[in-house]
Amino acid sequence: MTLKRIPEGTTFVPATPDQEKRLSFDAPGLTVQDREKADLQTRCALMKQAVEEARLRAEAAEAYEKGVTFASSGSLGASSPLTVSQAVGKWCKKAERPESCVRLAEALARLESRGALKTVESDSSSEEALPCPDLHPESYARFHAIDTSFSVEGGLKQLGNVDELRKQLAAERNQLRLWIIKAKQDWEERKGHRGETNEQEYYIASIGETLGPNRDYQAEANIGKGVFSSVFRCKHVGTKTDVALKFVRSNKMMRKAAEKEVETYRKLAKVAAKEDHEGAQYIMLLAPPETFDHQGHLCLVFDLLKCDLRTALTKYGQGKGLPLQTVAQYARQLFLALRCLRKIKLIHGDLKPDNVLITLSKTEIKLCDFGSAMDVGEAVKTPYLQPRFYRAPEVILGSGYDTQIDLWSSGVTLFELSCGKILFTGKSNNSMVRQMLEVSGAFPKRLATKGEFHAKHFNSEGEFLLHDPTSITGIRDILPMKRYEKVRQPVGNMLDQVFKNPPPNSDPKTQERLMPRVADLVAKLLVLDPAERLTPEDALAHPFFQKDK
Repeated sequence: MTLKRIPEGTTFVPATPDQEKRLSFDAPGLTVQDREKADLQTRCALMKQAVEEARLRAEAAEAYEKGVTFASSGSLGASSPLTVSQAVGKWCKKAERPESCVRLAEALARLESRGALKTVESDSSSEEALPCPDLHPESYARFHAIDTSFSVEGGLKQLGNVDELRKQLAAERNQLRLWIIKAKQDWEERKGHRGETNEQEYYIASIGETLGPNRDYQAEANIGKGVFSSVFRCKHVGTKTDVALKFVRSNKMMRKAAEKEVETYRKLAKVAAKEDHEGAQYIMLLAPPETFDHQGHLCLVFDLLKCDLRTALTKYGQGKGLPLQTVAQYARQLFLALRCLRKIKLIHGDLKPDNVLITLSKTEIKLCDFGSAMDVGEAVKTPYLQPRFYRAPEVILGSGYDTQIDLWSSGVTLFELSCGKILFTGKSNNSMVRQMLEVSGAFPKRLATKGEFHAKHFNSEGEFLLHDPTSITGIRDILPMKRYEKVRQPVGNMLDQVFKNPPPNSDPKTQERLMPRVADLVAKLLVLDPAERLTPEDALAHPFFQKDK
């Protein structure tokens, strides 16, 4: 493959403000302002922005590399030299690649029209041939087009180690994840109290107000607000379809967090159903047109659902839990959703009753709020991932973790659905560990003595260090694990209240039949060792979901 240097004196069409702002596949063009006098930092910033924002990096990179390689070898059957975009387009069509790769070919074609890329000759022995670095191809294409004096070879030399750039990008992504986690933690801590939330950043729609770029939606009711957004029930003026519009706060970091969440939803829409069609049905996705901007607020569009499970516990369970037959129905769907996430190696990271929605028919649930979601390979270590009451022990200790942390949260959620009570209510991570010991038994020494944060809770012998916030001396009590070899508060005992105070509309015989089963399922989901904890597949095979003949 031969890439043509941009001729000296070449000028570029200035980008519109919108094009400058959105360096992604969805941008109307690849034009950038002339960067002839820009320094290296500016160039790197543009390149990093393109890499961070572009979706489907791996597929597009493969299409770029394979298209050029196949064209060079003659495998695409072309009788004459192909342009890079033609090569990529032909390979995408031959390999049945998705539309994103086709858009890549179109983007490259626009560069070719400006003379930035050359045709791919069958003979690739040219001395100037340069292998494509392992970066997003569109970013690589932009890299050539930044200014007239910035050649490929010289640019790479100036950038130095591309691996360092990747590391820097990864660090920035991790910083954003940590910021999201911290923001959610602070929001939970401030609930019910006056905090520092800037109310002016929220969008407040008036009832009857028309919203959207074409005024397609009419606001009908305020659903609520969270740390990142305000949500309104709206109706599409033309189709009369009910939707939920989520308006992100007018805050730079909040918007970046929301854009990350949108990327996750788009990934789910692309791969979830392919990996697990059944499980994908119980995962919330964006509804057309997915997003739009309204008065400086990014807006996400969702189908309108009934309510979340916490609201359902109050409204339908009256604080006594839901009928166990209903719990089984919802729990099975939740484990199907978690099975799907496990297959695509995506951690939800924020599973709790608030983030499980019930459909309007009340027969199905949808797992929602993927703002904290991350790929297993990109998991960040912080003791504050997940809501505290639903936080897995491996997160608290700073051990390596994966999708199994969501199974722990599902166990706590399942307990709550069954009786209406929150299982763990520790005011700190240390008090959470204390309560876990009571319910799940002793921590194995190999778990208690490893992890980035384990020393905050266990000594070198694996004995628990109890922190008493009322202590004057600050000396911690040492509680040996022998004390917890036998579970002190079995889940089954705590669920006995289901019989004593059953939820409305529950059948006594069904409650009696299912109670020991749900207690056993919860106990197996709350195993301290994630390797011994039930997987979604294990949970789905549990007797709790079996129908008696």
